[in-house]
Amino acid sequence: LEGYKMYVMTGREGSSICRDNVFDKKIYTRRVLDMHQKLRLAAALNMMKNDFDIYHFCFAPEKFSSACIKNIMPLRRSRLIVQSIPYIPDRALNDPKDIIFGDHITVFSKMTKNILRLAGFKNVDLVYPVVDFSLYKPQDKKDESIAILYAGYLPNSKVLNDMYTIIESVLSRVKNAKFLLAVRTKNMKEALMKRMMLNRIKDKFMGRACFITSSYDMTDAIRGCDVLIYPFLSGFERKIDIPFVIAEAMACAKPVLVSDIEPLNEPFIGRGGKLTRARRAEDFAQEVISLCSDKNTLSQAGSANMQAALEMFDYSKNLNIIKTIYEKCDNG
Repeated sequence: LEGYKMYVMTGREGSSICRDNVFDKKIYTRRVLDMHQKLRLAAALNMMKNDFDIYHFCFAPEKFSSACIKNIMPLRRSRLIVQSIPYIPDRALNDPKDIIFGDHITVFSKMTKNILRLAGFKNVDLVYPVVDFSLYKPQDKKDESIAILYAGYLPNSKVLNDMYTIIESVLSRVKNAKFLLAVRTKNMKEALMKRMMLNRIKDKFMGRACFITSSYDMTDAIRGCDVLIYPFLSGFERKIDIPFVIAEAMACAKPVLVSDIEPLNEPFIGRGGKLTRARRAEDFAQEVISLCSDKNTLSQAGSANMQAALEMFDYSKNLNIIKTIYEKCDNG
C-alpha cells in the first residue's frame, strides 16, 4: 500500500516490526486478549484517537468491546473507522447493531454480508482470508501413511467426546492413519481436557496421534497432511466464518472434509471439495473412513480445492478491496 504509513498494535515481547512503511505499537503484555488486555487497548486508543486518519479493527465482535470503541473513538468525519468482522456471534445474528461500530465493514463470508445488508448496513465488503501461496503449496508425498489434520476448539466435554469418537473410529478402521491435532484452549480447564484426550488416544493408539503446539509446526502440518477435517457438530464453537486453516489446506491441494453448513461450505459450493451432512460423530467418522479409502476422490478434491483457493484467497485481489476502502478517506 504505497503512500500509507501503517502502525500495528502488537505485544511488548518479541522483535519489533519496522520495515518499509510498517511499524508497531507495542500495546499488549499477553497473547490472550482477556479483559486486562482489552483495557490496555482501550487506554491506548484513547491516547491515539487523534493520531491517525484511518483506524482498522480486526477482532471478534463483542457487545462490550464495540461499546467501548464507540465511546472512545472520535466521531469526526475526517477519521475513517474500518471494522473487519471474522464472524457474527449466534446471539447477534438477528440483531447485529450492538456489535457494529465501523464506518466501513469487511466480512469473511457472503452469509455475514447478507445478514448485515438486511440489518441496514450499506458499506459492507466481502474480503476473504488471504493465503501466502509461496508458503502454502502442494508437496510431494513422503510415506504411505494417511495424516489427518484437525484444527479448532474443544470447548466442552461433549465436543471433546465427539472428537474422540471420530479419532477412535478412524484409527480403528484405517490402519495406516494418524491424527495431527491443533487444539486451541482458552483456560486451564480446556487445557486439562485436551491432555486427557491425548492420554486416552495414546493408551489405545500409541504413536498415531500428536498435538501441534507452535505456529511453525502448524505450517508444516498443513503442508504435510493428507486430509483436513472440520466437523461442526452440536456444541462446536464458531470463531471465524471461513477458518484460515481451511484456506491454507486448500492452497496446498489437500482434500477438506467439512460439515455442509453456512458459511463453512462457501469455498466448496460449485467448486468441488468434500461436504458432509453428518450430524453425529459416528457418521462423520464414517465419512472420513470412506474418503481415506478412495484415492481418486482424494486427488480430485485436492485439485479442485487448490483452484478454488487461487480464486478466493488471492492476496492481491483481496488487498485491492482494502486499498479501495482506504482511498475513500483520501477522497473525503
